[in-house]
Amino acid sequence: MDERAEQIPVPGPEDPWWPVINEFALTFNAYDRLRSSDEVARVANEAQDRFAESGALPVTIEELRTCLFFEQRRWRHFDADPLEDAEARPYILALVAALRKATGGFVDGPGDPYP
Repeated sequence: MDERAEQIPVPGPEDPWWPVINEFALTFNAYDRLRSSDEVARVANEAQDRFAESGALPVTIEELRTCLFFEQRRWRHFDADPLEDAEARPYILALVAALRKATGGFVDGPGDPYP
């Protein structure tokens, strides 16, 4: 049996938003994990502001995944691809790259139920 059978690959910065990064973001339902959509928004918006000001990203895997999840939800409402947005693209790709580095390229699965 493949030792990575229960692991989910983390996308790379070269992967497209749809479907790869978008679908990966949904494997972590931050609304359920943080138990509050307001808390998810607070964590994600503060992280995005820090990134815009200094390039700093969250350091924990949970925070990185929360931010990526929130961006998926945000851009779903915009009905747009954030990698086509000059301001969003660097942030999204930085989140993905930081997640790959922090996890070694895989997270434990199975993924959470979709929101």
